[in-house]
Amino acid sequence: MGANDYENAFGPTCVVEPSTNHSHTHTAIMLHGRGSNGPEFAEELAETVSPGQTSLMQRFPSWKWVFLSSKTLWSNLYEEDLPAWFEAHSLINTEERQELQVEGTRDSVGYIKSIIDQEAQKLGGDLEKIVLIGISQGGATGMWTLLSHKNPNQRFGALVAASTWLPFAKTIERLLDNQQPGTFVGEMMASWRCHPEFAQRSINLFKTPVFLGHGTDDATVDVELGREATRVLSSIGFNAEWKETDWRSDQDSQLSQASTIVQESSANTEHFRHSLSSSWARFLGSAQSNQDIGSLRRSLDDHIKHTNDSIGALEREFAERHELVTASVVDTKSKTEQIASQLKDVATLRVGMVSLWEEVARNNNDTREKLAATQETLDTLRTQASQAAKIETVESLRNEIRELRREKNETEKRLKDTETKLAALERQAPQQIPNEMLRFLEHLTGQQDKLMRLLSTVDARQSEPKRASLSTSLEVFLDRNSEQYKGFKDLYLAYREAYKARPPRSDVAFIWRFIGKIESPEVSKHVQLSLLEALPQYVTELRWSAKQKQEPRKKRHVRIAKGITWRMFKEALVYHPGQD
Repeated sequence: MGANDYENAFGPTCVVEPSTNHSHTHTAIMLHGRGSNGPEFAEELAETVSPGQTSLMQRFPSWKWVFLSSKTLWSNLYEEDLPAWFEAHSLINTEERQELQVEGTRDSVGYIKSIIDQEAQKLGGDLEKIVLIGISQGGATGMWTLLSHKNPNQRFGALVAASTWLPFAKTIERLLDNQQPGTFVGEMMASWRCHPEFAQRSINLFKTPVFLGHGTDDATVDVELGREATRVLSSIGFNAEWKETDWRSDQDSQLSQASTIVQESSANTEHFRHSLSSSWARFLGSAQSNQDIGSLRRSLDDHIKHTNDSIGALEREFAERHELVTASVVDTKSKTEQIASQLKDVATLRVGMVSLWEEVARNNNDTREKLAATQETLDTLRTQASQAAKIETVESLRNEIRELRREKNETEKRLKDTETKLAALERQAPQQIPNEMLRFLEHLTGQQDKLMRLLSTVDARQSEPKRASLSTSLEVFLDRNSEQYKGFKDLYLAYREAYKARPPRSDVAFIWRFIGKIESPEVSKHVQLSLLEALPQYVTELRWSAKQKQEPRKKRHVRIAKGITWRMFKEALVYHPGQD
């Protein structure tokens, strides 16, 4: 298997030359589908061999196989660069924004025609020795290469298209009904529409054998689009053969039929040309089905392993949360008892303050009564004693009065101090409990309902089936690599703040920038495959060849469709089962 880039602006070209013991008799131009390329298409085809059969290259040793590659174009649907022959905006409504297909289709058809001209010169200018074979978008481009051929008097060896559709099909039908065609369609089909024998459908180009094959269970290109393409080509004048098959149940018989047709037709050149397309389409359809089945099995095995890991992580998380809740309940009970004891001490303090107030009031009354009694005694002595005795007695009484007044002042001061302390005690009584304890009590009161709901949730989750989650499996994976966990967490926090500060124009591009900054390829792959499980409606798996999977630059494992937001990605990334 050789390689040749043909010095073009498109992707790499893979060429398989004829066997050394055979001269060059035919050339097959191979056109891949969207998201693939020529070397990958060649590798997959070479590796696809049915039991008891040889490869296609061995069956046709005198053929040259040219696997072309498309350009890499920006996809408005997936918001990323993809290998594609043209921009296909929608396969549900093929007329939606079909103007996006014009530039890519014109460039790709022109490039393919240049390769056809080169190969025809090597075969003596005989275009009937050139066969166009394409899958999906490659088949659609091959049909337009045939429709826009500049010499209607020449015919190709065959056109084979599998799992494909015809772009601008409805515009072609309007053109055939003599309605005003689109500029692009009228331009591309002008060569044979203006031919004098077009009305009789006797143009040699229409004699090119055409075969279209499709799987009825095709999830990407609906089988009805293949039927529409066959109908339109037949209405133009081509003898288009149509085959639809359930590949899951009929793939072995299709391989056998394809091999038999090729072997029986090798002795009859004309019959070989007519049956070649059918053989190829059946073989390619079966090969694609085998590849899809193998991929599905690998995906199922990975999903089962991922689910088992997630269940184990969920069980460990539940045990840890149960221990935390139990410890929290015990700690809460202890703090509640401590607070109750402190409240009891506050009540005792209030009773003591009341008793102290009553005692102060009694002391004040006793002091007033003593002053009144002393004054009466002094008055009596003044009237009954002699002058000298009176003077002595008066002096003694005066001293006693001064002493009583001093005691009164001290008593009043004590009373005032007591009242001040009492007021301070009344103000400070609620603060005897530590502030931290008061805040905890208020928080405990406010969180009582939530705590009860948490306990109810924990009990309910014991009876619920275990669920897998993106964040749980990611945390388990990163727990085994602490350094990777720290780097991933810091990266996530930085991007979260960057998004809040300045939301990007494209969330898909922002998500890819985040994934691209993950240093560990294992963490990056784990995040992408887990995201595929969490958001299957927006995320699909990318399939790479065995050679490309080993290249370090292939960091993408999934394709993220337009419509996903950073918030959806973030919620999937940090989601925990059972969390409100």
